[in-house]
Amino acid sequence: MTQPRLFAYVEQVKADHAEMRNVHRHLLKTVEQAEKSLWSVPEITLLIDALYETRDHLEKHFHQEEIGGYLEEALAMAPRLTPQANILRKQHEELYQTIDGLAGDSEGARLNPTAWPDLVARIRELIKQLAAHEAAENQLVQQAFNIDFGA
Repeated sequence: MTQPRLFAYVEQVKADHAEMRNVHRHLLKTVEQAEKSLWSVPEITLLIDALYETRDHLEKHFHQEEIGGYLEEALAMAPRLTPQANILRKQHEELYQTIDGLAGDSEGARLNPTAWPDLVARIRELIKQLAAHEAAENQLVQQAFNIDFGA
């Protein structure tokens, strides 16, 4: 891979993951607002909407990664990382199923505020899992190209 192409590739990976962090932050902020409002109906509605938006964004993000996205570029340079990439690909489905389940459960809990604390704990756990997944993808790309993304 030429130096300009490598630079563009790294910048794209960084941009994609920055976008994902923004999605995670938005979901977390919406959770915090719902908690502060003591589960008011408007805030719950915003949280449900944020869950579905996050789910849809994840679906697109994972799809792009899997159809010749940057994981494929990294594996072309370092086929030895295929087992790690396969684990990450498997996580895509697991993470998507988790958020899809959360979105569905949020609909069922819409009018049951006692269900929200458990749901929020599950949402926070998902956000941690997504962050760890993105970090593992970054690490794979860094290993493949022997580069450092920086902070």
